[in-house]
Amino acid sequence: MNANSSSTRRRQPGRAGLLIALILTLSLACNAITGIPTHRLDTPIPPFTATMNQVLQPSPLPSSTRSPVSFAHRLVGYYASWSLYDPGYPASIIPADKLTHINYAFAVISENGECISSNQSNDQENFPALRELKRQYPHLKTLISIGGWGQSKGFSPAAQADKTRLRLALSCIRFMKENNFDGIDIDWEYPSPEERSNFTALLAVFRRQLEVQGAADNNRYLLTIAAGASPYQYNDIDLAQITPYLDWINLMTYDFHGPWSGLTSFNAPLYPSTRDLAASQVERANFNVQAAVQAFLTAGVPADKIVVGVPFFGRGWAGVPDNNHGLYQTFNGTPNGQSSTNYLDLKNTYLVEGSGYSHYWEDEAMVPWIYNPLTGIMISYDDPQSLSLKADYIKAMNLGGIMIWQLGADDEQGSLLDALYSHLKD
Repeated sequence: MNANSSSTRRRQPGRAGLLIALILTLSLACNAITGIPTHRLDTPIPPFTATMNQVLQPSPLPSSTRSPVSFAHRLVGYYASWSLYDPGYPASIIPADKLTHINYAFAVISENGECISSNQSNDQENFPALRELKRQYPHLKTLISIGGWGQSKGFSPAAQADKTRLRLALSCIRFMKENNFDGIDIDWEYPSPEERSNFTALLAVFRRQLEVQGAADNNRYLLTIAAGASPYQYNDIDLAQITPYLDWINLMTYDFHGPWSGLTSFNAPLYPSTRDLAASQVERANFNVQAAVQAFLTAGVPADKIVVGVPFFGRGWAGVPDNNHGLYQTFNGTPNGQSSTNYLDLKNTYLVEGSGYSHYWEDEAMVPWIYNPLTGIMISYDDPQSLSLKADYIKAMNLGGIMIWQLGADDEQGSLLDALYSHLKD
């Protein structure tokens, strides 16, 4: 996941958000009176004495009287810890009634190979809010996501040997338990070809230890990964071997193109386009959602374990000549020096009347883009129309669902999430 997808707009909670915040405050006060355990995030996690059967005592959540929510497919939303301040989207206002799972991004791996908070200040506010959402919506499950783009370097040493793999798994399970998560999401970006077997062994240890903990708690904990959707990424992992350990795979079917590409193109096309001018046949054929899904199916991943990722952000290019409305053209830099633009900013800045940007639709790739010949800026993104088509594709293929990166990038109306929910809920 790209930790750089951010926004400069701040969003304030409405009446619902303020009500949840009040409930949260009262809940925390009750915890102090009744003795329900809370975790002090400023207290370092002590070292582990690693044993194969180490378990932690469960911390049950308070009950809720809210009616259960039914979903035909998974709708998994990543919530980035920094969304609390940028763009001002606290976890307390997440529309959890429209999600099945929330993946919290991120925990990281310390120098001694253990799972730790990446930002304790954010976590101190976000974790109680997630706990309250689970009380309000008992169907909701939360997972702690470990790693992320630019934060995955700790995986390599931790995955090298049995002892270090076990140490990491036990520390992550402890982190999961102390903060009331329902599972663990491994976001290693990306294992090298030489680390292929280590990655498989690491997931095996995580699954084994989650089963041990689950048996002690009379619970079943989830284990998922975020996987790259390019053949340059998924060819370096053993999909057939790792799939049995996983509940599902969050397939990062975006970032197919960006400022690292040779030409402007699409961030997350659903299908390939015969008009694509990329020099590489591999890219023309494989850099799209359909090709990635087919590759995972061919590798033996069951359809129900494939959760297709969608971006709530766009990729932009600057210095784009006025040919073909900026599509499949050379470029020189990125808009305002930013390689990505959240849908929130994109809608409020580029999709407003009088901005000078025109909207276009690629009827083969099934995605939109905008271009302004005066500024020379072209941006590829997803909108409610393209996301609805992707949701229909997931249903037609009987896939496991949709994953969102990331919830805080949606507009104030929640237009993107609403489009997905309305198509997946039945």
